Amino acid sequence: MATPNKPVIGKRYSPKEQYEMHGGNQQQCAPINEGRVLLLRLKPDHNPDAPDVADWETPDNTKVDQIREQTQQEPLPVYVRRRPNEWEYMGRFRVARVTTDKATLTKREAKANHEVNYAIHLERS
Repeated sequence: MATPNKPVIGKRYSPKEQYEMHGGNQQQCAPINEGRVLLLRLKPDHNPDAPDVADWETPDNTKVDQIREQTQQEPLPVYVRRRPNEWEYMGRFRVARVTTDKATLTKREAKANHEVNYAIHLERS
């Protein structure tokens, strides 16, 4: 069966199928092609409030800034991992805000069980 050109909300897709629809790297959580982020892949064990909040661990804000700016022009497809090789398509999202205050990050770290440098709050577009 051929992969559709557009994903359907609620359906599950492998990274290979996502690649066929969007391009980019099949392993990265925010793959880039020609300087643009193509999609977001969120794992619930790292992002317990996905798709509403992405708990970003990497301290370098370059990609966070890029995602924030880029989604103001065009929302990104967001996938949440449900099982190995199965990612549920949640729809297209924009960054509503990025939180970096210590109190919020401390709460996010306790919930996500890892270091969080940015809480990226997403909204369905």
